Amino acid sequence: DALRLYRTIQEEGVSGRDYTVWFHLGWLLWKLEENLPEAEEAFYQAARLSASAGDQFHALSLRHLAYMQYLQG
Repeated sequence: DALRLYRTIQEEGVSGRDYTVWFHLGWLLWKLEENLPEAEEAFYQAARLSASAGDQFHALSLRHLAYMQYLQG
């Protein structure tokens, strides 16, 4: 249910630019669905959108993005 709700929120105009939504979507895609390509994209979007904030989500998004790339070779 959480994954479905995050995808619904992400598709909305303003929420589609919310990096916390992208981050949590990436986490669920990684941990629940083991969908590494989509998780990588979600972490990329989270990192891109959170760059100006420079908060913990930005650092964690970059970390998880790199890990998704590592797992995929």
